[in-house]
Amino acid sequence: MTPIEYRVDHALMQALRCVEFRLPTNPLLQNPGYVNALALRYGLVGAAATHQLLVSADDSEVGPIQHASREWHRLVAGHVTVHLGHRIPSGRRPVDADQIGDLSGQALRAYLAVYHRDSALDECLDEAAKVYSARHHTEITKGWPWYRARRARNVFSTTTAESIRFASLFFDRRSANLEEVGEIALLGE
Repeated sequence: MTPIEYRVDHALMQALRCVEFRLPTNPLLQNPGYVNALALRYGLVGAAATHQLLVSADDSEVGPIQHASREWHRLVAGHVTVHLGHRIPSGRRPVDADQIGDLSGQALRAYLAVYHRDSALDECLDEAAKVYSARHHTEITKGWPWYRARRARNVFSTTTAESIRFASLFFDRRSANLEEVGEIALLGE
């Protein structure tokens, strides 16, 4: 394993652990919205890991980073299957790990579409979240009465803002080379 492959692998595993400790908890999210919120959280934290890798990489390292980002959906699906099956609230089961992986890959690709070396992480995350939310607005409001669709979008938006904050804080920890441990989440970042 080359040094960049090791760094990429380590950063992406840390991103998976970050989400593992920070599942969406808003009880108002209906199940389709919850699946999308969880997938978006994975995607945004994966984007933060990718951003940290890209801004610190030289030109020869960009290829392996981009290759790994194309495999993000598989990493997420495996992580959901192995580590989250018992942690997802009982009212949210069954959650399809492959679906969450595919959706998180969409969120990461939305980030990559707006990324350039001089872009600020928060702007990229915000834009990726907007693109993702627009693409999945039907699922976000599914399970809500039609007259509460705005409320459904607001609940999802609140969870999305929380995911962007977690991703930004994760980026800061990765930049400082800190390991992702559950105590950080328990203590409130």
